Amino acid sequence: MYTIFEPSMGTRKLILLGVAFLGLGCGSDQAFHVLGDDDTEESFGMDVQQSPSPLGGTEQSSGADAAAMSEDPETLKWEESTVESAHGGADQVWTETSTGLVREQFGVGANVSTHVADYLFVVDNSVSMGSLLELVRSGFASIGDGEVFPKKTRIAVMNTLPANPDREKRLHPAVKHSVGLARSPGFMGFVDGPRIAKFRKMASPEMAERFSEDGCSPWFRPTQTNENGVSCLVAHTQVELAPTAVEAGLTAFGQFLAANTGTATFRTGAAINVIFVSDTHDPGMKLEAVKAEKRAAVEALIEDRPTYADLLELVELDHEPASFRLHAIAPMGKEATDLAEGNHQTPCGEAWFGIEPSYFNAAMDSGGVMADICEIEDYGPIIERIARDGAVMANPVFSLGHSTASVQSVTVNGERVAWAPTADGRGLVLDGDLENMSGSLEVVYRPGERTKSDKAAPMGALGR
Repeated sequence: MYTIFEPSMGTRKLILLGVAFLGLGCGSDQAFHVLGDDDTEESFGMDVQQSPSPLGGTEQSSGADAAAMSEDPETLKWEESTVESAHGGADQVWTETSTGLVREQFGVGANVSTHVADYLFVVDNSVSMGSLLELVRSGFASIGDGEVFPKKTRIAVMNTLPANPDREKRLHPAVKHSVGLARSPGFMGFVDGPRIAKFRKMASPEMAERFSEDGCSPWFRPTQTNENGVSCLVAHTQVELAPTAVEAGLTAFGQFLAANTGTATFRTGAAINVIFVSDTHDPGMKLEAVKAEKRAAVEALIEDRPTYADLLELVELDHEPASFRLHAIAPMGKEATDLAEGNHQTPCGEAWFGIEPSYFNAAMDSGGVMADICEIEDYGPIIERIARDGAVMANPVFSLGHSTASVQSVTVNGERVAWAPTADGRGLVLDGDLENMSGSLEVVYRPGERTKSDKAAPMGALGR
């Protein structure tokens, strides 16, 4: 395990207690239930009784729902819902007019995609990225109406600047400092309108001019624009083009997760995707080229650089994702053998001889998409592939449209199945592997008040 920040003993205890309490992560041991099989009132902390399910079988319901659920299923009046939720990943949703119950249907099986997907772009903000970013932006714009993305896609942007391990609001000692760079809109958080406005006031006039477009909210839709009609992605990928010397995206993202332990950044049951966009690889400079006074700091960056497994562990502290993948739009050698032989060439940006292809390694470990930032002229197909492949579920975690006060029925192809609720009540986890499932999942539940954790402030608006 690597070290990004050194938490206090109290923080460590809280993290350990939180993991033990939440049982988060698809690899953790969870208490799975088949409703109606020896459930007790204590199982879900509510007054329950057994009653016939409208979908067949005996399921658990709250006392308030028992009468309605015991009626002939044909008398329940299910109407297709036209209300869109930002969370739910169901293919179809119905509500029952007399009881207010909700019924949601999902596809299950290998290669099934979710409609709930979060895409975080971690963008190199160094001086050599200007022309390359324009190509990525134009590729995104070529997608047009954004239909290649899942219908409930959110996008956010941060940069590759790492923080000081001892003082997270300051730049890492390996970074070449510029005026106002520690207030970069994408440093240790997600770019948004207030961050851009604040940076303009604190940065040098030359650097402030590079942020001429107003920002949006930290999370935005693929086709969303700011108040002036400018794409939010374009606005949020404005960069300082500063001679930072260090572009450590893996470390920066890991530090962000570690600094926000205890807060949900991504949605429950979402397909989480992190896309690194850089003309070099983390940390952005080879050790042999570092000046003596910076050598120890760069050595620490390399030693502590997180792997995909490290990042997954951090994500699972506070999230229950349908999948977690890393993607890389970064330089590749002119020949495939270059990577194996260490002969790394970058015809379009910074020299990276002697630097491990860290972004590609992480993307390969996660099953993500890789693209050569130097060779591709049209990024539209790459963005489309990331959008499509990134939505495929790897874990049987399903995002519901509402928090659940009680669950009446969980079935696959009409048969009851074992399941567990997610920690925030926003979804459920089926017992088993998606590859061994096939068909239709249906969930009937009564919506309830959201939990405290579900009302967390959006990331990117914190810590400033």
